[in-house]
Amino acid sequence: MNAQDVINNIRSAIAITKEQGHKTASLEALEDLLSLTEKNIEIDNYNDSLEQERTLSIYKAENDRYIADLNNETKRDLEMFNSVLAAGRDTLKSITLINGGAVVVLLAFLGKIWDGKEYTDVVNALSTSILIFSMGVLCAALATGITYITQSAYCYDDNDKRGDSIKGLVIGVVVVSYILFFTGIFWATSAFGIQIG
Repeated sequence: MNAQDVINNIRSAIAITKEQGHKTASLEALEDLLSLTEKNIEIDNYNDSLEQERTLSIYKAENDRYIADLNNETKRDLEMFNSVLAAGRDTLKSITLINGGAVVVLLAFLGKIWDGKEYTDVVNALSTSILIFSMGVLCAALATGITYITQSAYCYDDNDKRGDSIKGLVIGVVVVSYILFFTGIFWATSAFGIQIG
């Protein structure tokens, strides 16, 4: 109940008293009116506080739900980011391993067939494939280094465009490394074909 309501209640009580033909009001009747008005104000204040508590509870519940959703989304994004990093790291390790392993195998094979005879075609094909596999290892190492630059760009730049561009470069270098691996396989197969006859 606001001040205007109190004034309106008093005027209403005075109007009723006048209608009944009274020209004066007793102090007791006035005190009763003030007590009644005071109780109405207390009831209104209590109802207002209940409404405020209800509104605050609703707001708090909505805010808690929003924070929980945001935390879940952040955790999900972090897990996704970590899985992407792990997959990229595994890809870089695997391309380095298969190209490096191919170089070692071909060097061992080259040492085994090297018995002083003229195998110019075989040696040329194996040398070419070793060079190609080595370039594949180099591309994998470059991709690993560029990955660090990509993460730095995402971490320190406000705009993800630079990070996306560098990430595209990393993907391109990894694809080139795979292409070099398959090209090295072709050359190695040619050498084995020449050796076996």
